Amino acid sequence: MLRTVLLSIVLFAFQASACLGAPGFDLNVTRLYGKSCIRLDAKFLGENIPPGVSAQLRNSSGTVTLRKSKLTFSPGKQSLPVNWSIKGLLPGKYMVLLLDSTSGETLKIIYIDISAAPKWVGTRVGSFDDNWVPKPWTPLELISTKQLQVKCWGRKYTFGPSGIDSIQASGAELLASPMLWSATISGQSINWKPELVNVLKKAGGAIEFASTQSAEGARLKCSGRIEFDGFVKLDFQIESVKTPVTIDNLTVEIPFISKHATLMHYYPKVPVWYGGVSMKGINCGSVPAGGWKSVFIPHVWIGDEDRGLQWLCESDENWNPADPDKSLELLPEVNTTTLRLNLIGKPVLLNKPRNYTFGFEASPVKPMPADKHEWHYAGVGRSSELTANPNGDLQSMTARTVSIFNWTRLWGNPRPTVQEDIKALQLGVKTAHQKGMKLLPFQAFLLSDASTEFPEFNKECRINDEHAYSCPGYIGDTVYAVCQNSIWADYLVDGIADSINKYDLDGLYADSITCIGPCTNQMHGCGYIGEDGQVHPTIEIFATRNVVKRIYRVLEEREQKTGKKMMFIGHTSANIMLPALGFCSAYLDAEHLTPLPRPMRIPLDVFRAEFMGHNFGIPAMDLSYGWLGTGTTADEMIAISLLHDAEVPWNYDFMAPIWKAWDKFGMTNTQFLPYWKDWGWKAPDGVKVSAYSKPDGKKMLIVAANLSELAVEGSISLDQPIISATDAFTGKAVTVENGKIVDKFPIWLARMYEVYISNSGK
Repeated sequence: MLRTVLLSIVLFAFQASACLGAPGFDLNVTRLYGKSCIRLDAKFLGENIPPGVSAQLRNSSGTVTLRKSKLTFSPGKQSLPVNWSIKGLLPGKYMVLLLDSTSGETLKIIYIDISAAPKWVGTRVGSFDDNWVPKPWTPLELISTKQLQVKCWGRKYTFGPSGIDSIQASGAELLASPMLWSATISGQSINWKPELVNVLKKAGGAIEFASTQSAEGARLKCSGRIEFDGFVKLDFQIESVKTPVTIDNLTVEIPFISKHATLMHYYPKVPVWYGGVSMKGINCGSVPAGGWKSVFIPHVWIGDEDRGLQWLCESDENWNPADPDKSLELLPEVNTTTLRLNLIGKPVLLNKPRNYTFGFEASPVKPMPADKHEWHYAGVGRSSELTANPNGDLQSMTARTVSIFNWTRLWGNPRPTVQEDIKALQLGVKTAHQKGMKLLPFQAFLLSDASTEFPEFNKECRINDEHAYSCPGYIGDTVYAVCQNSIWADYLVDGIADSINKYDLDGLYADSITCIGPCTNQMHGCGYIGEDGQVHPTIEIFATRNVVKRIYRVLEEREQKTGKKMMFIGHTSANIMLPALGFCSAYLDAEHLTPLPRPMRIPLDVFRAEFMGHNFGIPAMDLSYGWLGTGTTADEMIAISLLHDAEVPWNYDFMAPIWKAWDKFGMTNTQFLPYWKDWGWKAPDGVKVSAYSKPDGKKMLIVAANLSELAVEGSISLDQPIISATDAFTGKAVTVENGKIVDKFPIWLARMYEVYISNSGK
């Protein structure tokens, strides 16, 4: 009884002290699961700052001090955050105090409840090591260590002290000369003295290496890593030698062979759903003849229709260009087209090391799957649409892979949340499998404010950015975008694995999981403090890649267990991020173009740069919401897509005759002959022709589309006479005269012909 009275007196004293004229403090305490700590953020609201303030964590009664730290304040600003380890703290209520270190006065008291971590926190589901080499990739080959050369599927990289010396992709060299670091120190251009590149680690799935080069007053170190899919990460550090020096200028140049640097795609400078993309300012297409410049953006891909290279960087930390609008430049010349990174353009005292981390991935990142024309992918809202579809029965349309959206009432949650949803999902899976279709659930990085996890994980996991996505959910809730750099990645991967295994699902439709965006939420490790003292965003490239690799591992394990091929469809908008997207079976693009006013025409170079997939090694699928009265109609999108060996899957009633034509022709072991290559086709002005050829060259499936604004009539000829032709959609004979197809070609409408040709001259 006496002890209880004493504890009450102690608590009363704390609370009274905090209320009697104490200066105002704003105090927030957050449990951070990703860092296994308690984060304390304090802000002084008064004018006369106490000379010393300390923060303490105590037991609920305030009698035992468990953690303590000193805080330093400036008027109206927060102290630096304090992170207290949670190790050894049992679940329960705890007291957090701010104390005047001089007088012992209590300035602020709040309480925090610490609960046991959910089982999914820190899960090993989807884990892998450096020996993991999933299909279709092959183990890395260390060809040479004297001049470090590494071969992965379809590509060969040569590394030097400045990074990458050479890249061969699809049988051609991409770089005109080695990547180059140039610096001016104290008004003098420096000459680097390189050392050998040393291999530090070798495994089937990863090789690590390091190099150093020195110059007058400075040293440049590089720690590198290449992984089985051809992704390269280079960590550079430039530092002064002996005494600090002033860097006047620091650039990195990546010189491409111009004939393989005709197309480009880059991260949209303004998020696509906030007016950032229109046909006038679209973020892909031909490399401008006069060059290109940009503020800092996190990735740029440069290449041609068959190959390319993507450069990536998570933040502009330690960038100090003379002109921020020229942080990145692309400088085309006759034989060389150079991507220049203007890291420093104003004098900077090198009194501490400056770090820069770049990613690279050459494409195509993997072989095109031989059976991609047999997937017949469609998307529906609910699983009930598998049996009752207003546009017809999906089975009769020969759909074989179907994604569903409304399978859990908490949008983005990786598990069904109520019994009604579970029953509907189970019925959907049963129906799909009976009809010979795969079923893929919708999944995204979203957190509903109606979920039980929201109060505990919202602050820690949310994306902090003015453009962070949020929208109404299904049940009157609101869903928020969460960052893939946060602990929510564990929740997502754990839930995906659980649902796939429990409900016998056939893969995943991932909405924007392969995409990236800026975030300043330091609670989970994003953002950096710049030299101006402000928090600047980082972009979670490496965390996103890791999440997608874990999902791929989950699907691989399920496939190995069941023998069923799993599918992974990745939805992206104007954001081709190869280190993550490469793990998808196919990517779905062009949704950001659907709100544009009609008539909306996609230029051919724009389509080849982003929307066809052959240059990336990933099958492409494109969206049309023509029924909205904006963007392209389904027929128009199909016309341009089929020319590029891409499809328009969600318009499955339009795709049905195309699927049937593919099945009849037999697309396995065919060669795609695109219109932009010289393989012998001729057609009326405005009509483009692509084809699929059988190995013997006697039979072709020809796609022709008039992409002009006038209907035309005329003939299609090949380098050998056409013997006969049928309309691949209707099966009816098409007129052939003098070895040429004669037909009418309406505006933006695809024709498809199955033809026999004479190859007597071959």
